[in-house]
Amino acid sequence: MRQNITMLLILLGMASSAVCVEKPQTESESCVTSECHSEHLSKPVIHDPVNEGSCEACHELTDVKTHTFKFTEEEPGLCIQCHDELSKAYVHGALDDGECRQCHEPHASEYQSLLLAPTVGEMCMECHEVAEEATHLHGPTAVGECSLCHTAHESDHENLLTMGLDELCVFCHVTTQEEVAGMEFVHEPVRDNCVGCHDPHGANNWTMLKAEAPEMCFPCHEDIQTQTQTSKHQHNVVSEPGGCLKCHTPHGSSVKFLLASVPTTLCLTCHDKAQGVTPSEVLPAFIDQIKDKTYLHGPIKEDDCSGCHMTHGSDQFRMLAQAYPAEFYSSFDETKYELCFGCHEKTLVRTSTTDALTDFRNGTQNLHFLHVNKERRGRTCRACHQTHASDQPKHIRMSVPYGGWKSLPINFNKTDTGGLCSPGCHMAKAYDRQNAVDYTVKPARRRTRLSGLVPR
Repeated sequence: MRQNITMLLILLGMASSAVCVEKPQTESESCVTSECHSEHLSKPVIHDPVNEGSCEACHELTDVKTHTFKFTEEEPGLCIQCHDELSKAYVHGALDDGECRQCHEPHASEYQSLLLAPTVGEMCMECHEVAEEATHLHGPTAVGECSLCHTAHESDHENLLTMGLDELCVFCHVTTQEEVAGMEFVHEPVRDNCVGCHDPHGANNWTMLKAEAPEMCFPCHEDIQTQTQTSKHQHNVVSEPGGCLKCHTPHGSSVKFLLASVPTTLCLTCHDKAQGVTPSEVLPAFIDQIKDKTYLHGPIKEDDCSGCHMTHGSDQFRMLAQAYPAEFYSSFDETKYELCFGCHEKTLVRTSTTDALTDFRNGTQNLHFLHVNKERRGRTCRACHQTHASDQPKHIRMSVPYGGWKSLPINFNKTDTGGLCSPGCHMAKAYDRQNAVDYTVKPARRRTRLSGLVPR
C-alpha cells in the first residue's frame, strides 16, 4: 500500500517520506528494484523509459535524502519530448489540456497502448456517452472500435475523424458508394455529409436515422414542409411515418427528384385502386382510366404526373398544379384555366371564328369558344374531354358524370372533315369544317319510333 502511495506521489511530482526498505542514495541508482517500484516491470505493456530503466527521462531528483522528485517538464510537453508534437487543426480535449494520464498509464499497463481500460471503446466511454439509449448500434460502436473512425490524439478533420466524411463512410459502405456512382441524381448529403441524416453511433432504428421521415426531411426541405402543412388539399402519404421514402429514395436515383420510379409507375403503387377523398367521395382507380387506352394525355404519355398535379399538396382541388374549375359548369375567366393554358393556347377559347386554330369548328365557327366562353354555364374541358386517356381522338369521352347521372353519353362520331355529337345534353348536331352545317334553318321534326308507336 505504501509503495503505491509513493508511486502516486512521484507521478504528481510531490515529496514523500521514505517508503522503501532501502531507497536509492544516489541519482544513478535505479528506481525499479525489488525493494521499490518492481510492479512497473510486472505488467505486459511497459513504457519504454521504464523498461530501459531511464527514470530520469521523465523524473528529476531534487533531494536524495527526502526522496523527492519533479517532472522534467509539465504535460503535455513532457510527453512531446518523445512523442510527436501536436501540429494539426483538431486536438483531443484531454491532450489539449495536458491530461495525457487521463487515458494512459505513465509506467506500465495491462492493456495495449498503456490504456487505463481494456479497450479503446471502454476508454472512450469514460468521457463520451454515446448512443446509451439506442436500440441499434453502429458496427464500430457496438464492438468498441472508435479508432476506426476517430484518431485518439489529433486530426485535420473535425471531431478527430480519420478522414473526411466524403471518404470515411464509404470506406466501409462500399456497396452504397457503387450504387450511387451509377445514378444520375444524388442526394446532396450523400456526397459529404452522411451524418446530416444518420447518427454515426446508434439510433432507435436499423438505418441509424436521426429521426423518421418526414421529420427527418423537413429541416432541409422547409418549402415542402410549408406546402404539406398549409395546403388546402394534402397528399396524405407525405405526413405518414416514413411517408417521404414511399416515393423518394434517400441516396440517389436515375429519376429526377430522387423518385423511386418513373412517376406514372410510382403513382400506381397506390392509385391502382380506388382512393377515398372524403367520407362521401371515392376516386376511381387511376389504372382503370389509362389501361389499354389508345390515346394518352401528353403528361401521362411522358410519365409526368407532376405536369398537372402537385405531389405534396395544393390549394387546388385534386391537388392540381394550377387553377382549373372543379364544377361541370363555370363562367369563363382565363384565370380559371391556368392549368390547361400552361400547354394549350388561350386563343383556343378566346377566338370566336378561325380557319386553322382548331379542328372543332363548323366552317369558321370555333366550337370551343361556343361551348366554353360563356358568362353562364360555360362547359369546362371535362364536359367533352377525358383528362388522362381515351379511346377516341382528342381524348373525347365516351360519357361524362352529370349530377346523379353517372354516365351521360357523348356519342361522338368523327368524320374526315368534322363530326357528329349525339349527347344526352342536346339533340344530335353535326359540324363540318369545309361545308358548314346551317343551323339557321329549322330542321324538320324528327319522328322517333318507340316500342312500335310513332307519336303524333
